[in-house]
Amino acid sequence: MANTQTQAEIQTSENTLPAAIAGAAGRTRRAALWALAKKGRLFWTLQTVGWTGFFLMHLLSAVGYGKEWGYGVYSLASAVIGFVFTSLAMRPVFRAIWKKPPFVVLSVALATTALCALGVTISKAHAYRLLIEPAWAPASWLGYMTDVQFNLYIILSWAGFYFVINYYMMLRDQKEQALQSARLADQAQLKMLRYQLNPHFLFNTLNAVSTLVLDKQTEPANAMLTRLSAFLRYSLDSDPLQKTTFAEELRALELYLHIEKARFQDRLKLEIDVDPKA
Repeated sequence: MANTQTQAEIQTSENTLPAAIAGAAGRTRRAALWALAKKGRLFWTLQTVGWTGFFLMHLLSAVGYGKEWGYGVYSLASAVIGFVFTSLAMRPVFRAIWKKPPFVVLSVALATTALCALGVTISKAHAYRLLIEPAWAPASWLGYMTDVQFNLYIILSWAGFYFVINYYMMLRDQKEQALQSARLADQAQLKMLRYQLNPHFLFNTLNAVSTLVLDKQTEPANAMLTRLSAFLRYSLDSDPLQKTTFAEELRALELYLHIEKARFQDRLKLEIDVDPKA
């Protein structure tokens, strides 16, 4: 009895685990879609993830060179400085020049990147003196050059990613707008054809009914009017852009063809062959 109960518990666990994994994967996917759905939200998500990765890389690199783990405070400060400069200085400038001519964008972007790299270098030097070694000072301005080159590489990479991602999103938005415009154009064309067809069809059918009445063929005229009423009701109540069942569409087609059959008599022969399973 105990073995049976244990096996049942194991089986329940095995059945529950895939469901839990699937649920977690679904929640992760929804969170990712939420974070990437809007442009502003995407920026802050990538900004946070990117500078968090920079902090970890900076810390592990320092430890690899024999620094103490307490050096992580400076690594965190460096990441925060980069986060602030790129968010509050570079992003507003890049957004302001986004629609300017390419030469203006390139010139301003490079100048902004160079100034921010210099600002990051000076800010990191102050943070290093404040957090790690208060008595530290470079022998000359050349002492900053190595860090300036490193920061310029980081900031320039950030600028490159910013423009590439924004350009990609602009192309994606333009593609979506083009598809939406194409869909609207197709819908408008279908509706226009529908509005053109119905009056023309109605005019011809009423002429045929009038002819039948003049010939005193009351029963065929009445049958044609009944079918015309049913067809027009279906045509007006249904939306040609929405899905419908095959049975409803076939019923409307039969009404239309029988009206045409009454008009053209023996000149039109109908044969409907539909599999019952359809």
